[in-house]
Amino acid sequence: MYGYNTRDRMGDNISKFDLLKQNIKQFFVEVKSRKESKKDYRLDKLTRNIPVDNSSGYEDFAPASKIENGEEYIKVLHWALKNEDVKNIALAGPYGSGKSSVIQSYLKEHPSTNALNISLATFDWEKKDYDEFKNEIELGILKQLFYKVDSHQIPQSRYRKIHKQYYRRFLCGITVIAFLSLLVFGFFFPETFHNCIDRIAQCGNYYHLSEEESYIIASIFGFCGIFAISYVCKWIVTHLRVKEVNIADKATLSDEHEEDSIFNRNMDEIMYFFEETTYDTVFIEDLDRFDSSEIFVKLRELNTILNNYDLIKRRIVFVYAIKDDMFKDDERTKFFDFIIPVIPIINSTNSGEILIDKLKIIMQEDGTYRSSLYDISSSYITLVSPFIEDMRVLTSICNEFFVYKKTLQNLHLKDEEMFSIMIFKNLFPSDFAELEAERGIVKKAFKDKKYFVDKKIEQLKNHNEELLSILEGIAQDILLDSNEIKAAFMNFLTEYQGAFNYCDLGGKRYTYTQIMQPDFDMNVFNSNSRALISYYYNTNGYDQRRSIESLNIEIAQSKKNYIQRFNDLKNSEEDRKEVIRKEIEDNEISTINLRVLSLKSVLEKYGTEEVFSDEVKKNKVLVFLLKKGFINENYADYINYFHPKSITSDEMNYIRGIRMEEAVGDFSYRIKNVEQVCDRIEDYEFRQFEAWNYDVTDYLITKMSRDARCIRLFEGLAQGSNRAIEFIRSYIERKQHISTFISILCKSYPAFWHDICHNESFSEDSKFQYLSLFFSYATIEDVICMNKVENNDSVKNFILERKYALAKLKAVCSEKMICIIDQLDLQFACVDINGADHAVLDYIFKESKYVINIDMVTSLFEYKYPEKVADLKSANYSTICSVYDEPLMRRIYDNFEKYLTEFVLGQETNICEDIDAVEDILERLYKINLQICEAVLDKESVTWDKLSDCCNCGDDEDDKKARQAIWNYVLKNKMTVVSWNNFMCYYNCYQLTGALIDWVNDEIDILIGDVRAELITDEVIKSIIVNEVTLGTFEKIIKKFRIEEFNDSLHEFTPEKINVMVKERYIPFSIKLLDEMKEITPEFVGEYIVYNKECFFENIDSISLDLHTIAQLLCTNELDNKEKLKLFGLFNAEDVDREVALVIRNMEFTVPKSYVESAWEILAERDRYQLLLNQLEVYSLDEISDKLSSLAWVYQKLSGRDRRHKEYLDIDSLGYNKHLLQKLKEVDYLTSVETETFIHEKEERQRFVVWVKKK
Repeated sequence: MYGYNTRDRMGDNISKFDLLKQNIKQFFVEVKSRKESKKDYRLDKLTRNIPVDNSSGYEDFAPASKIENGEEYIKVLHWALKNEDVKNIALAGPYGSGKSSVIQSYLKEHPSTNALNISLATFDWEKKDYDEFKNEIELGILKQLFYKVDSHQIPQSRYRKIHKQYYRRFLCGITVIAFLSLLVFGFFFPETFHNCIDRIAQCGNYYHLSEEESYIIASIFGFCGIFAISYVCKWIVTHLRVKEVNIADKATLSDEHEEDSIFNRNMDEIMYFFEETTYDTVFIEDLDRFDSSEIFVKLRELNTILNNYDLIKRRIVFVYAIKDDMFKDDERTKFFDFIIPVIPIINSTNSGEILIDKLKIIMQEDGTYRSSLYDISSSYITLVSPFIEDMRVLTSICNEFFVYKKTLQNLHLKDEEMFSIMIFKNLFPSDFAELEAERGIVKKAFKDKKYFVDKKIEQLKNHNEELLSILEGIAQDILLDSNEIKAAFMNFLTEYQGAFNYCDLGGKRYTYTQIMQPDFDMNVFNSNSRALISYYYNTNGYDQRRSIESLNIEIAQSKKNYIQRFNDLKNSEEDRKEVIRKEIEDNEISTINLRVLSLKSVLEKYGTEEVFSDEVKKNKVLVFLLKKGFINENYADYINYFHPKSITSDEMNYIRGIRMEEAVGDFSYRIKNVEQVCDRIEDYEFRQFEAWNYDVTDYLITKMSRDARCIRLFEGLAQGSNRAIEFIRSYIERKQHISTFISILCKSYPAFWHDICHNESFSEDSKFQYLSLFFSYATIEDVICMNKVENNDSVKNFILERKYALAKLKAVCSEKMICIIDQLDLQFACVDINGADHAVLDYIFKESKYVINIDMVTSLFEYKYPEKVADLKSANYSTICSVYDEPLMRRIYDNFEKYLTEFVLGQETNICEDIDAVEDILERLYKINLQICEAVLDKESVTWDKLSDCCNCGDDEDDKKARQAIWNYVLKNKMTVVSWNNFMCYYNCYQLTGALIDWVNDEIDILIGDVRAELITDEVIKSIIVNEVTLGTFEKIIKKFRIEEFNDSLHEFTPEKINVMVKERYIPFSIKLLDEMKEITPEFVGEYIVYNKECFFENIDSISLDLHTIAQLLCTNELDNKEKLKLFGLFNAEDVDREVALVIRNMEFTVPKSYVESAWEILAERDRYQLLLNQLEVYSLDEISDKLSSLAWVYQKLSGRDRRHKEYLDIDSLGYNKHLLQKLKEVDYLTSVETETFIHEKEERQRFVVWVKKK
């Protein structure tokens, strides 16, 4: 086997070596192929499920390589860089203005520029002192310089960088070393090399392997060793750590601080860097973030050193990207060689336009501007855009919005709220991180809201407690006042004679104790019924009784108005209570509303200053977003995934609170995962008030209304506790799922309405709101059950006691309301039609579902005949008859007397009923109730033209007799036209009655003027004048009517009437009538004779008169002197008495001398003067002298006639002397009569001077 020669062995070895080489090569090819395959597989696996979407809207923050409208920036920057005198250039502009984009655009347009970019961005330098951040800047610049280039470009640099150690490098290196070692070993030690090869073959023989197989296995072992050695070497190199690098025992790059700055200690390295590289432009960005000009001084110094270094044969320019206000005044022009201003791409004024473009906001069909991709309006962008001032922030907001929108698209969230969350996230990232952990400023804002709401609710509750105390006080005050009225009323009933015991009225007995009960209604005493009063007499204490025929009349006559005062007091109590109830209810509603108000609503109502703490108010952006509702209670939906069948920690606290019987939050406590929460609560636990929650109730009544859990919930509410009332009230105020809730509530809790009615905290309006809901959503059977609670007709009485009930219940379906009215048998006593449902009103009035009273009739007319409403007050029955509403008329005639008492007689203004209506009333009642007929006639202003039209009746005597009472009343009250027709109408029926006589007496003036006087016959006139008409009427009658034949006896007339007839010459002259007159009224005989003097003087010889009558006739001016002289033939001179003598004394014509003498004898001296003067002619001169001598001495001087003598007489004031002297001269008794003036006691006077003629 080993016998082959050396040459052959060498040839064989060479062929085996080639084979091994090929195998090894094939092995590495396969390994590489597998690696590439695995790499491609992994890459495909990572990318194959990611669709390529060029329209996603995402944008990076990197500076743009082509800035919009940046041509001028690039042009001027290029000019500056080419200017040999410019070595320090400033790109000046605010943050986000696009300075980095200008640089990148320039480099893209001028790729041949040897530029070096250095960015010095940092975010927490404020936390460090100045010296430390200064060294960090220099160190940062140095790192960016040396790490920019490969170490081979700066081989002499003392700094060495760590390179990545690749395994294949170790593998290739060690493989080459092994191969070379094998060649060297075979070349220098061939025998040993061949022995090793043979040894391999021998080993293979041992294992029954061929030589080729043995060599292959040996090669494999060899490569495995190479792989192992390569791996160990890589591990040792990569896991070796050196704290510092010492190169040439001089340069050390470490973090230790030394006294010199980094630049100063490494200046030679920097110089060497630029000497070895070709960079001639250095762009330095974000240097202004450090707000230190010292940094610029260092860099300018470095730029100067570099440009002055002889070994660097090029100009090196530093371009600084800084903000405008980095330097003050003229400092920046001194520092920089050229400044390029960069106009901001975005600021608070134009960020909105950029957002509108990014969000694709365009005009919609309805004219509004909204995004075509998202539910975002232009008005929203206008509100939030002023807070976005940086392009990178704006881009980040949009990018994150797109991600969140697409990730949470199945949750149907509001885009504007999501976008607001993204704004907050980018403007305040740390606060947003706190929010995700349920901490931070946003959480604080909602806690502030809860604290504020709780405080407000507590204030409202305290206020309600005070109001309830006031209500109790009012009730107590009213009770005391009403008891005083009741006590006074009972004293009135006993006529203040003793202590009240009881009152029997209308078949019922009301005792003192019953009357003094707080709920006793005194209106029961407003009755026409007879009352029996029992009381204990004061003096002896015995039980006394008093009967009152009509109690309400008795009360009215007393003018005390006890019942009215009681009602006024009750009304006053209700008015005051209603005001307070309304305030309590407003507070309750405010409490309910506060609980469910969103933070936005709370802020709108109360303002941020009152709600938020100072910590929250500092974040103006957050306050704005909260105030507008862009961030609200649903913020968690926008920052978390929703996992089905899970509940939140708050919901777990809710369940735990139920178990521990400790309420967590209020009724509005947010439960989002209601189904999962309800599944974890036991059925019986829903009775507990801790389980009462809006969200839970919504779920149960809408999804599980027949489930035991829903039944248990309403069983708990039906207990009627204050907490249950509060929950029901607040739930209804939410106005969600009301129909279902009310329907179930009414079935489960029929006493709820009863509890509401007796709850002082519910106002009138609130009670109507609830009743409207009950009527709308409860069944008729449920409403009936509610009404029957405690058998007090609470529903029925509540409606009937309030006139505006129908208007308040207008929201109820008319068919349902009509059915309720029918089933509850409502009889309305007062209805306000304003706002009431017309269909309901039609039913009420058509089916007579009302009481006949003034209010209801007025309401009926307001509804059906509004144009006649005004007439109801003045002419109620006439107005009703004019429309003839059959159902109404039927109700009125069923109890006509009551109607008239209340409507016609009971209304003071009802005084204008037309005559047809009054006639109708009279014809219906004149035989039944004369009192009401008379009252109607008293009230109404009616007048009959024809009395016959008033109260038509039949021929029955009873009817006529009843009608006579009406006619008498009509005549008495002047309610018929005054005419002889009406007189004769009555006269023909009832003759001349006292009523007719009174009417004639009252209306005689009008009767006299009636042109139809021819209707009056002598018989009628005689019956009138002989009856007891007044003297004035009598006089007017006889003046108007002459009886053709007066054959009545004067004995039928009174003296006054006879006097009138005499004066009116109504009595014809006859000796018989004269004798009757002398007997009845002798005082009127003279006048009778005077008015009939022709007949009298014709029959004077057959007539005898007494001296008194003669004296009257002598005195009258109606007789002339001749006629008077004839009268002296009726008596003798010796029969003259004083009365006649006095008459003769005054007569100025000549009377027979015998009668004068008789008179002279009878008259006293004082009366003779006038007699002598008037009858001087009947005496002779001697008789005159005798008469003068019997008079006073003044006149006695004139009696002497024995000689002619002169006498003096005074001039008297009456002129008697003058007339006497004149007459004496006329009869030739005196010769002259003159007057003269004389002095008497130095006073001038006048007197008569007369001469008496000698006989």
